[in-house]
Amino acid sequence: MRKFNLVFLILITLLFLSGCTNNEEYESLETETFIQSLKDRGYTVIKPEIEEGTTPHTFFSVYPTYYEADGKRLAIYEYKNVKKAKKDSEMISKDGSTIGNAQVEPIDQPHYYHIGKIIVSYIGSDAELQKDLSEILGKSITN
Repeated sequence: MRKFNLVFLILITLLFLSGCTNNEEYESLETETFIQSLKDRGYTVIKPEIEEGTTPHTFFSVYPTYYEADGKRLAIYEYKNVKKAKKDSEMISKDGSTIGNAQVEPIDQPHYYHIGKIIVSYIGSDAELQKDLSEILGKSITN
């Protein structure tokens, strides 16, 4: 009986401890891996020069880094941890017209994706790029 109680106590302790870790913090896609995934699909990805006099702006708690995939602009917001990225991603409305308290008027269809420590924004209507982004990053936050 004592042996059973000891084994039971150890199992309960292990179960409790496994629930105390946040695996989500470690399962993270980062910018470099994302860019490589696009290149692996045949995209030419460049980091364009920032025009002199351009003032950076952001709707999130971090500033974006801009890239172009076959000439289509992507904004990548990379966070220090998954929790902060998730919190910012929850500010995006389903239609992409509002981020937090800010009204956004995109020039084309907004697509926002969140996975791991990054949020990726693509404003455009290229169906193939949208499909590839969804396959790499998961379903778009916006419709």
